[in-house]
Amino acid sequence: MKHLSDKRNNQLAYCKVCEYRDFDNQKGITCALTKNVADFESECPSIRIDFEEVEGQEIDLHNAILDYIREKYDSFYLKKEHYILPNQPFYSKYYSKENTQKIKIKGPKDENAWTTIVSMVLLASIMAIFNTEGNAYKLLFGFLIFISVVFLGIRLVIDTYTPAKVGFSTDVQGLTIHRKRIFWHDIVDFRIMHKPGKEGYYDLILGTISEGVQTFDIRDIKISIDQLLEIFSFNRLDYLTRYDRNLPDLL
Repeated sequence: MKHLSDKRNNQLAYCKVCEYRDFDNQKGITCALTKNVADFESECPSIRIDFEEVEGQEIDLHNAILDYIREKYDSFYLKKEHYILPNQPFYSKYYSKENTQKIKIKGPKDENAWTTIVSMVLLASIMAIFNTEGNAYKLLFGFLIFISVVFLGIRLVIDTYTPAKVGFSTDVQGLTIHRKRIFWHDIVDFRIMHKPGKEGYYDLILGTISEGVQTFDIRDIKISIDQLLEIFSFNRLDYLTRYDRNLPDLL
């Protein structure tokens, strides 16, 4: 599925649930007021929420998330404690929406294939230099050891002084996770699937207006489920979602 630009996702999250939405075969979703695609940067000043459409989006995305969970996870082995609902009680850390909009959590540093290769060459050269008798071979393996040590030293310096990329961050408009931008008003439904253990998973499943179901493996993000639930609970805007609607549990 081709991902849309951040700007277009932001616009579609408004346009798809607006009473003024229209459609053009060439342009796609347009505005009945301007007869053109949206051109606003942040929030549409003319939006008029179609709450029936919002409700329809919510039901459709809820069912889409259900289908995704049934397809990816073995429901026979899936336990209640692995399935985290949005309204599950949490232990407060951030206390207010403002405190959840300044978060930056670093992700793991990118692995370098050359570092692995050079480390293997270094180990092999050290073993070989003690098991060879020819001076020419000793000189060759010694040279390889020298080059490997220099390379690994340079790589160590680079890794030490290169800041890790941000894996998860939030601001007033939305969140960025694994370089993917998601706007708060685009999120209609969300779930967290969690199973501990070596072969476990920690997946965030979002139902968005602009691009449907989006999923993220968040095992490498140092944040607890309670904190993640708190962030979403504070920031899903109530003029695009109905908090008092009780959708059925999936399990």
